[in-house]
Amino acid sequence: MNKKTMLAISALCATVAIQAKATDTLVSSDVVGYQTKETVSGFNFFTPTFKQVGTVGKTFNINDVVLDPSTATSWGDNIQILDEGGSTVSTYYWVGAGELVETACWTEDFGTAVDIDFTSGMSFIIDTQVPVKVTVAGEVLKGNITATTVAGFNFIGNSSPSPLDIQSITLSGDNTTSWGDNIQILDEGGSTISTYYWVAAGELVENACWTEDFGTAVEYSIDAGLGFILDTQNSDVDVTIPMAL
Repeated sequence: MNKKTMLAISALCATVAIQAKATDTLVSSDVVGYQTKETVSGFNFFTPTFKQVGTVGKTFNINDVVLDPSTATSWGDNIQILDEGGSTVSTYYWVGAGELVETACWTEDFGTAVDIDFTSGMSFIIDTQVPVKVTVAGEVLKGNITATTVAGFNFIGNSSPSPLDIQSITLSGDNTTSWGDNIQILDEGGSTISTYYWVAAGELVENACWTEDFGTAVEYSIDAGLGFILDTQNSDVDVTIPMAL
């Protein structure tokens, strides 16, 4: 299994990114399917590649993320939602079946199961004490993911079931800032290991694109479920992440 950088957030929530071992296996290409990944110990930036079955729109439920009970650590493993400054605003703990609750689930308080919906395309941190196999299930997303940023960190990710070329992620609107807006890939400690800048068409390059160096367009494959930070100088920048089926 490859060690992959998993990461992200969004206008929906905010960010820190992570590397995780991941086996991107989409078992079903029909309406409903599931995907498995293996975390590394510590932070893993996670972006679900599904929506909640039967819902209108593109939302995802926290309880559609399930940890392998043979390696998960009750009350040690958790999901963290961050604000645009990178600070944790909510933490949901994994509790095994029979430990204060009837079935394994995520809780915010001691023994109180939570039912939290996220917007598809957002990223969050899964913090595990040891490597844990994570299974995500739901309805396969159809159509592009779109979001509008806040100024600062936005935790977003590749919600498609296949790898995505970084150049297919586009920014639009009057508030984009060449060389100010960027995508950041982080390691499992939350440190930036690569930064890709947005450059408008005509500014050192022929077409609007992501670059790593001044005016040099980059090829970078973002794996399914990979989260990253989208850092925009202004709010109300429109982001489009296409489905790579």
